[in-house]
Amino acid sequence: MVRDSASCFGGAIPEVGVIFPAYNEVERGLEATLLAAQAYLGANYARHELIVVDDGSTDETAACAQDLGVCVISQRNQGKGAAVQTGMLTANAAVRAFTDADGACPIEDLDQLMRSVTTETPVVIGKRTENTQGLLRAFGHSGMHFLTEAILPFGVADTQCGAKAFTAEAAETLFQSLQNPGFSFDVEVLWNARQRGWKIGELPVAYNNPAEGSKVHAIRDGLKLLGAVGSLGWQYRRDQVTQPFRAHKSAPQAAKFS
Repeated sequence: MVRDSASCFGGAIPEVGVIFPAYNEVERGLEATLLAAQAYLGANYARHELIVVDDGSTDETAACAQDLGVCVISQRNQGKGAAVQTGMLTANAAVRAFTDADGACPIEDLDQLMRSVTTETPVVIGKRTENTQGLLRAFGHSGMHFLTEAILPFGVADTQCGAKAFTAEAAETLFQSLQNPGFSFDVEVLWNARQRGWKIGELPVAYNNPAEGSKVHAIRDGLKLLGAVGSLGWQYRRDQVTQPFRAHKSAPQAAKFS
């Protein structure tokens, strides 16, 4: 791992930090995403940090971010989960969020997640609104949610939304122990939060997925997600038998925000 912009991490603790996992993002709107984040956060916070974790890109992703004065951490390609993990554990901010580098989630909506994080609700996640996804994508998400909830009682509407916010303590606890660095890392992070009895808040967010060039392969990544959910589900059912008191304590609870 190479930290290309080490000077970004000095000084007082930032109020908020945003991590952008990135892989070949130059042609997918990275510059516009970072400029929007810089303008919005600069106008609303005295101290903030932006971190781009370049997950082994073969284009000019790192140079694009550096030219804008954004902190860049470069690592070999390991997957989105590993990139988010690196950013979360490197950040200094009191509240830390991650979102996609293509700007799918507006920075204003991500900010609402960060502002809703509290010690009582240390994890707040986005819930994608269906009218911004397209009918086919929305149908796929609904089906995957149904299967996920049938295996594991998450009690949340959208485990795979690419916009999530955490307290510093929650981020360090959950990502320090992350085992799955790939597409389905969200499931592991949220389940581990549930196992600790933490509340997970949800807020609706606009999510404008790019019409072309999506990196998510519906069948391949869907199967990976189901595999991860199945593995966690097996552990959960085992714990219900061997540790019934613990299983009862970790029953789902969600904080719904309006």
